[in-house]
Amino acid sequence: PNMEINSNIDTAISTLIRLKGMFGVMAYLTNQDASQLTAIYRTDGGNGLPTAVDIDSDHPLAQAYTTRTATRFTVGDEDDHEDEVLALPLTGLDAGMGVLVLGGGAIPHLSEADVETLVNAASHVGIIIQHMQLLEHVREARDRWRQTFDAITELLTVHDCEGRIVAANKAVREFTEKSEAEMIGRRLSEVLPETGEEQEDLLTACCRDGAPSETTLHRARGRIHEVRITPLRSDNGEIRGCVRVARDVTSRWQVEERLALSERRYRELAENATDTISTHDLDGNFLYVNRAAINVLGYSRE
Repeated sequence: PNMEINSNIDTAISTLIRLKGMFGVMAYLTNQDASQLTAIYRTDGGNGLPTAVDIDSDHPLAQAYTTRTATRFTVGDEDDHEDEVLALPLTGLDAGMGVLVLGGGAIPHLSEADVETLVNAASHVGIIIQHMQLLEHVREARDRWRQTFDAITELLTVHDCEGRIVAANKAVREFTEKSEAEMIGRRLSEVLPETGEEQEDLLTACCRDGAPSETTLHRARGRIHEVRITPLRSDNGEIRGCVRVARDVTSRWQVEERLALSERRYRELAENATDTISTHDLDGNFLYVNRAAINVLGYSRE
């Protein structure tokens, strides 16, 4: 199918070049809701043609589009000089797309066989326009995906089933100080040597088992990250790779460590104090007693 599509595009390009050399060319395409034909291309001539035509009107351009047949009609310029033009339906691989209008002195002398040849040529032009539109849609979708991918603040890498990096977002590029081109095709341990075998093993297990990894902590470049690895599947469920997401939790971890250190210091101070120290709930029950209190009260801590 791809060979056939490429062949159609090549034919359409050569056809368009030939038509441009032989005739004045004006192309109309349907708008988004297919209610109008809008002029999108013009070489020369066509001064008497409108820039837009309602598809449900009785204009010859609309008739050529709706009936998908070649239509001859005359147009007048500012000097009231009339020229005959030929409107050809533009069809893609599976639907009507618009109308191609040819003008010039040769139009009145075209035979039916000539017109049929031009109809076929217009269909090739429609194919190339359709494919260019599809390529533009793919490009726009790719750009939106990249913008979303790079907007994620977590370190996000996409890996194939061999563990090689196939994509890395902006956060990863900034963290590693490497371009995406430098990372593509390399293993995580090559990009971040601090990862060690553990992270590589998690990537391998995710692709092998098809199950997300448990959240793990990972230290790299003085930062602490919570890491989770998730399988990446195709539409039919086949595992194509995995996605590694690393969330920076350094600040939270530092707060928790400081809190734990503060609690240890308080407990050591309380335990070594010569005065009795105890804490109670609202009903007066003991919650904590230090060593001095145990010695004075004569009870065990329990």
